[in-house]
Amino acid sequence: LKPNEACNLGSINLYHFVHPFWKGEDKKADMALRQELKQTVEDAVDFLNLMIDKSETPFPEINEAVRASRKTGLGVMGLADYLSAKGITYGSPEAVHEAADIFAFITKTAEEYSLRKGYKNACLIIQAPTGTTGLVGEVSAGIEPHFLRCWNRHSLKMGDLLMYPKSLRDYIVSRRDSCRVDDHNHICWIALENAMNNNDMDRFSNLVEGKEYYNDDHSISDEIKRYWPTAHEVTPKQHLAMLAAIQRHIHNGVSKTINLPHDATVDDVRELITTAWRSGCKGFTCYRDGSRDSQPLKAIDNKVKEQDVRNYINHLAEVGKKPSTISRTIASVRAFYQYEVKNKKTITDPTEHIQSPKIEKRTPSILTSKEVETLLEQPSTEDLKGVRDKAMLEFAYASGMRVTEIISLNIED
Repeated sequence: LKPNEACNLGSINLYHFVHPFWKGEDKKADMALRQELKQTVEDAVDFLNLMIDKSETPFPEINEAVRASRKTGLGVMGLADYLSAKGITYGSPEAVHEAADIFAFITKTAEEYSLRKGYKNACLIIQAPTGTTGLVGEVSAGIEPHFLRCWNRHSLKMGDLLMYPKSLRDYIVSRRDSCRVDDHNHICWIALENAMNNNDMDRFSNLVEGKEYYNDDHSISDEIKRYWPTAHEVTPKQHLAMLAAIQRHIHNGVSKTINLPHDATVDDVRELITTAWRSGCKGFTCYRDGSRDSQPLKAIDNKVKEQDVRNYINHLAEVGKKPSTISRTIASVRAFYQYEVKNKKTITDPTEHIQSPKIEKRTPSILTSKEVETLLEQPSTEDLKGVRDKAMLEFAYASGMRVTEIISLNIED
């Protein structure tokens, strides 16, 4: 933007213009939806130009600059839901081609209509983040992939919100309705829907990962993971390929985040920047997961990780202790929380996960070496005789249960 200029933004919900694969192939429906999209783009161009003509800003200099260049920023939201509904994996070559095709169509339609109406827009198409807009529209943000198949969105005003992709919810409900009662997968579709309705993230994740006994063939799990890949399952190169394909049909900038794992290096970021520049991209956001203390979107992780168990055992060996003390350690963690709830006070402790926890809301589930060393010195108040430590931890890892939930089980259970 030049001095005093402004750009009026608007976003089209792509999920409204797709015939989902779970309803069967219908070429006539696809053609009708493409015609509806064309009409919507033209209406959007009219709408944004009317905003320029009718809006008044606090300063006449801004009014003059805005009406001189007539820059508009028409973009989309819900691309990930659109691709999922078409049965296309985000980041795949087919997805890159489809994204380029849909943006080429939108841009060409907007350009031809603007010229026909004589609007003289300096630019028409911009891709904004549409994070909040997508939240209101119940679809994925902008051109981003699904963050997760189930995730926690933190809002300062509304607290933590449990989120699921709208296309995934529609898919599950549709499959449940069309599945025969005597089909062995029928119970799985019902369980998936109930898990979403009850915000039971643990069970929903287990069903999607194929851990439930009535989904042994993994057909449901495989299809969901194939068409609803998450931001971290899409590789950085695939993120860039999607960005580059879309940027070619955008008059201005594109908002796109490339998600990196927590252990990404400076060299990884440098390579991304160089590749993006060579691909003709104007810019992108690179975000390393967990690089901030608080982030709006985050995974819900309450499992004992296999690597944490290995690190745990190795640390015990280093300090000359045997794995038999694991049960004592887990019990000590639970004892801390029982003490806090009972006495309504926080125990000062140097460990990362249990320092200043919120009573009855935070439960430690991953034990670091530092915690092991500290907690091993604390007295145990739980009697776990007869429970084999290794078996208990393996059960925690396999079932996804919190270690404190396992502690609360009776020995007989």
